[in-house]
Amino acid sequence: MKFDSFSAFLAMDGHGLYVWLCYGVGFFVFLCMLMFSLRKRSTIAKEVYQLSRRNQSNKSTGKAGLMSATVMPDIQGVEQGESVPKEIDN
Repeated sequence: MKFDSFSAFLAMDGHGLYVWLCYGVGFFVFLCMLMFSLRKRSTIAKEVYQLSRRNQSNKSTGKAGLMSATVMPDIQGVEQGESVPKEIDN
């Protein structure tokens, strides 16, 4: 499509409002997604760094790490067909 002037390009034969509005909304959504992703990436990187520092500190002091504090049921003795107990006594 060829336009005679820049204003004719912006008007797009009466459809300019809808076309440019769609471009604007699309760009805004893209920008929001980019900002959210960068902020989330930064938050995750900080959490990983803090967790790494905490685990290194715990190793040097002899404390239990985060993963060893997780309570998991003992399922080694469970035969096929038996159910794992729902409640675990500490």
